Order: sequence, then C-alpha cells, then structure tokens
Amino acid sequence: MTQIEPPVLIAGLDASYGEDEDVEDLHDDDLDLDAGVADARVTQLETAVTRLAAQQTAREQKRVRRKVTAATGGAGLASLTPVAL
Repeated sequence: MTQIEPPVLIAGLDASYGEDEDVEDLHDDDLDLDAGVADARVTQLETAVTRLAAQQTAREQKRVRRKVTAATGGAGLASLTPVAL
C-alpha cells in the first residue's frame, strides 16, 4: 500500500502559524482559577446533581408502582376469567 503525501497547505500549517514546539505542557500556573469561586460552583453543581437524582428516583418509583398495579389488576382479571366462564 502506498501513502499519499499530504498537501503542502496542511504540511506547512505549523510553520505558517509560528508553532515551533511539538507539545506545550500545561502547568498549574497556566490557569488562574479562584479557589473560592470554584468551591461555590462545585457545591452548587453537587446540589443540582443530588436534586436531579432524587427526581429521577421518584419518577422511576412511580413508574414501577404503575406497572405493578397494572400487572396485579391484569392477573386478577385473568384469574376470574375461568370462574366467569
């Protein structure tokens, strides 16, 4: 199998944008984050996740309860069918 040479436009992107390093490492001081703001956001997000999880659990419990009620009613009707005939 032969490989096709990339077009000159793609091959020369690094040189045209002045990228002379292969990889730039991300250091701790590269991102200036305020710890107080981050802690408040984390608390807010944790609260939102907990609330959404509780809502989802309640919704699933209602759904299961409806299914059990329907299945019980259907089983009751099925058990009365031979008696009625």
